[in-house]
Amino acid sequence: MAVCTPAVAAPRGTPASGELSYTTFSPPAVKRLAFTYDGSTFRLGVRRLVATLPAADGIVFGPDGKLLVGGGASGIFEVDPRAGAAQSARPGGPGAWHVAVDPSGTKAWAAGIPGPLSLVPLDPFGNGVARPLSGDDRSVTSIGFARDKAFYTASDPAGYGDFGLIDLESFRTTRLMAQLRGAHGMTFDPSTGDLLLFGNTEIVQIDPANPMVVAASRSFPGLQLDQGTVDGKGHLFAASNTGQLLFVDYSITGHIDDSRDVVAQVPVDPNLDDLAPLTGPGPSEVHNNVSVLVAVGIVVGAILVALGVALVVVRWRR
Repeated sequence: MAVCTPAVAAPRGTPASGELSYTTFSPPAVKRLAFTYDGSTFRLGVRRLVATLPAADGIVFGPDGKLLVGGGASGIFEVDPRAGAAQSARPGGPGAWHVAVDPSGTKAWAAGIPGPLSLVPLDPFGNGVARPLSGDDRSVTSIGFARDKAFYTASDPAGYGDFGLIDLESFRTTRLMAQLRGAHGMTFDPSTGDLLLFGNTEIVQIDPANPMVVAASRSFPGLQLDQGTVDGKGHLFAASNTGQLLFVDYSITGHIDDSRDVVAQVPVDPNLDDLAPLTGPGPSEVHNNVSVLVAVGIVVGAILVALGVALVVVRWRR
């Protein structure tokens, strides 16, 4: 079990536990592992293989609890997170790398790095359909949703890109910030109401009510951040293509650049690519169920340890 204790003293944060699903780019696969956090120490459990795929990049949970994985030119895959069974669909364009589930829950959006946008039906799961873009950016990377609006990044693999609004009816883009370091992956944080962007060494926090201004940013030298997620309780998880998982507890401060935040970097997988969201359409029920199971496992483990100690004491007295 990997353990990382922050070297700098910080206020005790909000405990959390659950399970993370992620992809690796070589060999292309989906894996999962449990995590626990007691307010100061962040721990990871054992990695478990879910499925091997022809290619694997972006990963999200669909409304039915199954994983949707962008496989580039190989297509988009629907994966059962427990059984590992997978089925594929054509991406509807040159490829599907990053994937986002629409708030309606009936479709997903897939794009390149950057590349054309495709609509992927989810009920039932089927082949994608290209949706040509117009406006400031005609290729995009990630789609995110906040305040009943859709936002996008248009990023190169290094994590520098444009950030803006996208109308998913007219498919017109409006650039709000250009060549922003960190504008690659994106997620919405319900605990702050902000968007969080991930890319290069940077995490960027943006208030969707004032999206032309960076509210906060923080750099993590040595990492190559790709995609990240939050649990909606002030905890951030970000995947670095260097193999580390970045954890930030900002539950006390609400800002990812505050020196009081608890920060941990833990080695996970040498070819770590992306993390599946823990909030939004689909993952909430899955994450909550797993959190309960992890919590029950911890309690059961503590009881077994206590019983073991009691038995030792009884035998010693005899």
